[in-house]
Amino acid sequence: MNTKKGKRKSPTPAAPAPEWVTETPAPCDYQLIMWASDGDCVEEVDCSREEYEALKLALARMRGYKLPDAERSTRGKKSVA
Repeated sequence: MNTKKGKRKSPTPAAPAPEWVTETPAPCDYQLIMWASDGDCVEEVDCSREEYEALKLALARMRGYKLPDAERSTRGKKSVA
């Protein structure tokens, strides 16, 4: 029986995190909003700044962005006034 072993792919290097991950304007109102395809707002979730930053980091991790060491936690975030 002829068995072929699949080649293992080298991991693709993670892209650097875009600016929206590392910068959060302050002071602002923070919300997570879902829009329907017809343009109606279906759901709104008000967030604290800390919750908003944690959500952005979670999304960046899910998308595989390379995060700077200071950005690996929800503390030590850069603010844009």
